Amino acid sequence: MHEQLSFRFTSPTAFRVRMAGGERVNWPLPDPVRCVRSWVRRWNEFSGFPFEEDELCAKVEGGVGLARHDLRTRMLEFPRGRELGFVGEVDWHLTKHALADEPFLRQLHTLARFAFYCGTGIKTAMGMGTTVCRAP
Repeated sequence: MHEQLSFRFTSPTAFRVRMAGGERVNWPLPDPVRCVRSWVRRWNEFSGFPFEEDELCAKVEGGVGLARHDLRTRMLEFPRGRELGFVGEVDWHLTKHALADEPFLRQLHTLARFAFYCGTGIKTAMGMGTTVCRAP
């Protein structure tokens, strides 16, 4: 398996995050854990082969990081408001420890390709979060 995964986010992408005090805000950054959590929840909803969300996300947190990004923020207008998100390209680096975990790699690569079909983050049914995995 390759040491890197590359993605292109072609429509504004964001995650809804609860801040201290309970306020919810958009998080317009391609955090690997938030991306994978978004994908695995959708995978588990529609697949007959569920992945263990917390275990997978813990492995992502310990073994996947941002290697490169070329991002911009964009506002997407909706009839009842607007949403801030990011668009652009991202490369994730996989650590040697992550690369040695074959079951983890299979799940991560499966979800990375599934992202094209399920989108990433919030409001994917409304056009946000369009994601393309560009490398292997």
